[in-house]
Amino acid sequence: MAQVSRPHGISGELRLRLYNPDSRLLVPGLEVLLRGRGAEQRHAVLERVRDAGHGARLAKVRGIDDPDRAAELRGAQVCVPRGAFPALDHGEFYVCDLVGATVVGPSGELGTVEGIASYPTSDALVVRLTGTERETVEIPLLDTFVDAVDIERGVVVARQETLELLR
Repeated sequence: MAQVSRPHGISGELRLRLYNPDSRLLVPGLEVLLRGRGAEQRHAVLERVRDAGHGARLAKVRGIDDPDRAAELRGAQVCVPRGAFPALDHGEFYVCDLVGATVVGPSGELGTVEGIASYPTSDALVVRLTGTERETVEIPLLDTFVDAVDIERGVVVARQETLELLR
């Protein structure tokens, strides 16, 4: 849902950068999972959440009461339980559900979605190209580059324009 960008103030609040600035899922009383840069993760409860403008929120986490403790969470991802997500309309999907999907183009398999990069103008699929161990590319999640998304089958169909982008 968000990433901790930095501590805020003297009471241990966290400034969060939301992946979806329109989301209203982060509310007081919600239990979240905080994933650090390494393998460390911890459950936490949001005590307060308030708007900070520009797609950010300020959140107070139970047990984090000073800026030094808050600074330890810099860069952590804030994950929300799937049950807290609102129901989707037909044809809609959550971008996070694309991780692990196979990306195919007109000539066959291109690679596997390893992650999502969020930019101000659009999200992009981080795709590990088939047959490579290290090479990844980013494909903008826009109709110009993606023809179809089938969450149930775990497939993203890339358009011909995507192949031009990869060259």
